Amino acid sequence: MDLIKAIANSVKLPRASEFETAELISPVKTGLSFSGNQFASGLQQASSFIGTSPLSANVLEVQSQNKPIFQLNQLPVSLDPDAYKDARSGSNPNGDLKPLFAFRQLVDPVPKFDQNYFASPYSTEMLYANFLNGASILRNDPFVSSVIANARKQFEEEFFQDMDGTSGDWRPVYASPEDWATADISRFSEVSVDLNNSSEDGLFGTIQGKENLKWNLGGQMVSTLNPKTEIKSLDMKYLFVEFRRPWFNLLFFKMNQWYLSGQQAGFCSSGSSKVNDGALPLIPTGMLIARDVKLNANWHQDDKTIMDKSLANSATAYLGPFLMSGPASNKSSIQIIAWVSEVIPLSPKVDAP
Repeated sequence: MDLIKAIANSVKLPRASEFETAELISPVKTGLSFSGNQFASGLQQASSFIGTSPLSANVLEVQSQNKPIFQLNQLPVSLDPDAYKDARSGSNPNGDLKPLFAFRQLVDPVPKFDQNYFASPYSTEMLYANFLNGASILRNDPFVSSVIANARKQFEEEFFQDMDGTSGDWRPVYASPEDWATADISRFSEVSVDLNNSSEDGLFGTIQGKENLKWNLGGQMVSTLNPKTEIKSLDMKYLFVEFRRPWFNLLFFKMNQWYLSGQQAGFCSSGSSKVNDGALPLIPTGMLIARDVKLNANWHQDDKTIMDKSLANSATAYLGPFLMSGPASNKSSIQIIAWVSEVIPLSPKVDAP
């Protein structure tokens, strides 16, 4: 089993995570927006709430929903905890907007549809706004009209002014736990990943591709991990950080009966976790930060030489996203090793007339 899939199958989430204990969001506030596994059970409740027929004609069957996608960072991502602490939130209304904006900037890029995580040049917020405002409704469907109207209102109300004083605005993304940037190591979970004996059925799916770990020495790419090196296991302490976007309504993408002018069905997303050329195939819903990572491997001499060189020069060495060696100051920073994303459902489901 490859390293990405082995980690994805071994990581467990906190009990409060939406992937395991989804919640039904207030229909009055969000226009009948549902999340996670309760979407199916919420259909009947929603139908009763709005006094219409069952919604099966307007939404995808939840049984076909993909698992959240797990993507390993191919490049090292190291963050300064001070840049993200004391961010404003619902429980910290007097918190600082600057770290909230910094976090929004960190998690806003749309991930490329690849085995590894790469940030695309596209903004999740801006694409969502374009799709939501550009959606045209077929046959004036009352349910679809209601959801889209409420989603637009929700998007317009949840914003802050630009931080640099220029015209414009931005929308927050909140983290859970809120103090993730300064969380004590005692709150991290421990996991030992055995690549030769890993479960085949985890919480996450992965995108097929060729695993390609690269060495980064002193900030420079030096080589790819020798294919004769055999990674046997990985031990680490990790914390899963979940994202919440109060302005985002996933039900919009689940519904039928709307289209985008001049575009074909699937322009936003094909809904597939296998092949997806949509403009918004994935939306990030969480990230995995790690400390005390230890890789156990039968190292090829080429890779041993790289590690020996980094130790001799006191240089920071990464293998993919994993900090292998370096000054003590680097080990106090936050290492993002992976991202978790939701596959956006097939949308729109019809071609423009």
